[in-house]
Amino acid sequence: MKPLLLCVIGIFLVLPLLVNAETKEQEMARMQEILNRRTLGIDQPKAIDNPQPAAPAAMVVAPVSSSDSSAEPANDEGLSLSAFTDYRLAGVALGMAESDVTAKLQSEGYACNLAQTQAMVQMTGRSMCVYISSESPKVAMYTVKGGQLRDFELSETYKTGFPEEVFNRIKQKFMDSYGAQAKCVAQRRGEICEVFGHGYRIVLRSKIRDDEAKIIQSLHTL
Repeated sequence: MKPLLLCVIGIFLVLPLLVNAETKEQEMARMQEILNRRTLGIDQPKAIDNPQPAAPAAMVVAPVSSSDSSAEPANDEGLSLSAFTDYRLAGVALGMAESDVTAKLQSEGYACNLAQTQAMVQMTGRSMCVYISSESPKVAMYTVKGGQLRDFELSETYKTGFPEEVFNRIKQKFMDSYGAQAKCVAQRRGEICEVFGHGYRIVLRSKIRDDEAKIIQSLHTL
């Protein structure tokens, strides 16, 4: 009996130690697990090994502007077509009907088809209208083709005053209108300025003499 009693007493003495030892081991394991979670992020879900590629951003394509058939033709000379087609002298422009040209000039005080001018008309093949003035008479000469105005020239003669100053004012306006496209060249007795573009030519000239000066403006179809 005594050996059996000693065995039972030993079990009761050792059992709490084993339970306590197991509890300590579990506590250490739990502490280690907490530490691992904090420092290594073990409890975080693992990243997916093969993530789906992100959808590419939508490509923004700039709209392609379509050519406008109603736009003016390309301007190789630096001047728009309207700079020539809208150009007016004595109120007329190229492309006008012959009857409209005559009516416009007559409304401005010009006399057309004068008997005194018929010889010049026959020689040059151009129609002529005259604005009679004692100080600055004007002569309009023009060519009609297909019933429409093709070329027009207006000359004004100054017999008194300071015609050079008048020409310089007209020249400055000419240069302001056409900028670098306008080219001027001095001549023996006067100066000529001109611009080209789209099959047209605009000219400004001066002819200086001892007793008079003539300023000529013209528009031609090339």
